[in-house]
Amino acid sequence: MCSRRNGWEPTGASLRIRFVEFCPYTGVAYSSLVIFDLTVFLTTKLPILVHDTVVFKNIENDSVARLLPVYIGSSKQSFIALDEIEKYGSATADLLRQHSVIQLDNQHVLHVKGWRK
Repeated sequence: MCSRRNGWEPTGASLRIRFVEFCPYTGVAYSSLVIFDLTVFLTTKLPILVHDTVVFKNIENDSVARLLPVYIGSSKQSFIALDEIEKYGSATADLLRQHSVIQLDNQHVLHVKGWRK
């Protein structure tokens, strides 16, 4: 059984999380990692934060959707990579499109040579 700590907020940070679950499950471990990274990012002079798709794949979709405004609301620069943005809901997908710098797909690839072949 996981325990919840309601109203958890790191000292001096503007990051507010309604609850954080502390237990050994993979999704919670990745969520906790993201929350830790965001806390360090928001409370220090760390200039940028980068999270790749692999970080978000093990976190519940609605949790990812609730974390995105934290990245967007910061005055610092953050880079995130997400696949299949529609699974986070239409409002979140629209928010991601509005704030995206680059969008890749099968026609718009990052490298000239396909590395998957």
